[in-house]
Amino acid sequence: MENYKEILNVRKILEKHNPKDLTENRGSQDHIPQKWREYFGQGWYGFDMGWAPDNWFKIIDEFLDQLKQIDPDFKIQQIKIKFGGIRIYLSFSDKINKDSSIISHINQQISILEHELFHETLIY
Repeated sequence: MENYKEILNVRKILEKHNPKDLTENRGSQDHIPQKWREYFGQGWYGFDMGWAPDNWFKIIDEFLDQLKQIDPDFKIQQIKIKFGGIRIYLSFSDKINKDSSIISHINQQISILEHELFHETLIY
């Protein structure tokens, strides 16, 4: 897949949704974990985001939509809030795992998300 960098672009998502804006109503995005339930890896936790701002759910939802275009067989091991920030654990199909440039790009995008989705009021 040659255009994976155009498809999976966290900066574009962050331009639409300010991760530092915690004023949006909590709970209006509760359907998002349900939407991705079929992608939960067997025996894993899926979403454990507790009290997270709605815009964080929107950001994660768009990220997963982009990721699905690259690897429709990826699995969510866990997406959770820890020490005020988001942690994302995923696994990928054999086809994607064999391409180190795609894996490197995905990991870079996850690192950007984990850096940007942080707020000290969420430390618990």
